[in-house]
Amino acid sequence: MSISEMLQLEKFQWRNTTKVVPAIQYFCGYCGHQVGSEQCFFAGQDTYNGDEPGTEPLIHAVICPVCKGLTIMTGAGEQFPRNAPGNPIKHLPDDLAKLYEEARLCAGAGAYTGSVMICRKILMNLAIEEGAREDLSFVDYVDYLTKKVIIPQRARGWIDHIRRCGNEATHELAAMSADDATRLLSFVELLLKALHEYPNMVPVRP
Repeated sequence: MSISEMLQLEKFQWRNTTKVVPAIQYFCGYCGHQVGSEQCFFAGQDTYNGDEPGTEPLIHAVICPVCKGLTIMTGAGEQFPRNAPGNPIKHLPDDLAKLYEEARLCAGAGAYTGSVMICRKILMNLAIEEGAREDLSFVDYVDYLTKKVIIPQRARGWIDHIRRCGNEATHELAAMSADDATRLLSFVELLLKALHEYPNMVPVRP
């Protein structure tokens, strides 16, 4: 049984937790919900005493009230895992859904180059889904999506950005930045919604 499956068990619960008031507010990196958690574990220096005025723990491990996932919050304001950028998309085929979620998780974990490379693969898959051959280069796939008007001509700046990020992530030594990954994820999300989510929101007429 996987960890996610165990967390979903009705009788699963974390034990020996501490209650914090007010609740710690954050976006859960597992389920994506904005939550307030009063259940946590804490860690501090050897001299830390939770009852001693003016002292604070160095780390809280807070428990999401929605999915029961455990998130580390440091005194410096860091969160692990961070909330993945982007939003869930409905009606995606399984292969695209897995790639999209993997790209989001990579970006949320700080693996920005990996996220960009997965976004590149998503765009290639979309082009093939729309009729492109399977032996084209990445640039050819992006051009194909443009010619099919999947990517509007007015989005030329985005197209050039996609080409640059896709090629640099694969062929250059420099790592991709958080901005590179977030922007490319936003564009991929827009395309996936336009091609899969929005068409399925309209009822089919008999």
